[in-house]
Amino acid sequence: MPQGRRGPCRRASSGRTCYRRGDMVLRFGCLLLVLAVSACEGGNGRDPDLNAGTHAATAGPMTGDDGVVRWRATVNGVPVRIRVARTRTQHFKGLAGVKLAADEGMFFMYGPKEARGFWMKGCVIGLDIAWLSDDLTVLKIDTLPAPGPKTTDETMPRASAPEPIKFILEMPAGWFARQSLAAGARITVPAALLRKKAE
Repeated sequence: MPQGRRGPCRRASSGRTCYRRGDMVLRFGCLLLVLAVSACEGGNGRDPDLNAGTHAATAGPMTGDDGVVRWRATVNGVPVRIRVARTRTQHFKGLAGVKLAADEGMFFMYGPKEARGFWMKGCVIGLDIAWLSDDLTVLKIDTLPAPGPKTTDETMPRASAPEPIKFILEMPAGWFARQSLAAGARITVPAALLRKKAE
């Protein structure tokens, strides 16, 4: 084909716009690119690593300078860092003797749903205890003070879940109120964490 001559361009009798072969290839290539990008995004705009589809949490755990492993999570979009308790030993110890940062808490994971109760023995700070449903919606929040020097086991501050549950989030006392959050708030954690089973 001589240089400068374009490929055949046939105009339909209906008068529709005529596209040359080069134009059609370019348009088809752009269409494939758009489809590929949409496929990579999963089609629903949600991050597959997050249980509730928000964009604040990351998929993996982080080890701080203190050697403690924490995960990123959100409560109605408010970012928090969570320690995780999913073994019997971790459940038993909880946050006894631990001072938390303002944005830090502990996420408890259990096996079967059961009626559960917490007390504050050994705790050095007051705590908000958020009892969570299976989809990590806050059912109830109890705020308990740290025990005093004269507190006995009988007078130890304690609280119980409103129904059988398997997920609990503890934050520093007053955290939920300071964030204007209450029952109905939604916790989002990385799906990689939820795939781990309680031991």
